[in-house]
Amino acid sequence: SQWITTGQVKLLMIGEKEDTQARIDLFSKAFPGVSFMMSRPNYIEIVARGVDKRFALEKTLESLGVTAEQCLAFGDGQNDVSMLNFVGAGYCVKNASQGVQDKCRFFPPANTQDGPAQIIEEMLDKGLLGKE
Repeated sequence: SQWITTGQVKLLMIGEKEDTQARIDLFSKAFPGVSFMMSRPNYIEIVARGVDKRFALEKTLESLGVTAEQCLAFGDGQNDVSMLNFVGAGYCVKNASQGVQDKCRFFPPANTQDGPAQIIEEMLDKGLLGKE
């Protein structure tokens, strides 16, 4: 394309939500060097294996001199799972799909109930955030 002048980082496929997981399963077997993740019920994100939110967060934390154990993160989609399991406290909001929840450790209230804000406020009240 005349408009794309750099290498592609991510491809997004949009389809019928009933077909999304079946397509992910099919594509994952056909293209083992590529990661396929659902980010919405009808969205499939396609990236090179290992290029995901965990990788991006890891590089960011390295540049800041912060360990993963010192970090917390919130998410609700398949594209968040690697990041949530990488950090010391990865929170999967309760309104995430069951398949995502099955892969997570910590659960705040739903994001529609300000779940992430509740966790952050609780940690601030206990003096667990903002320390050197």
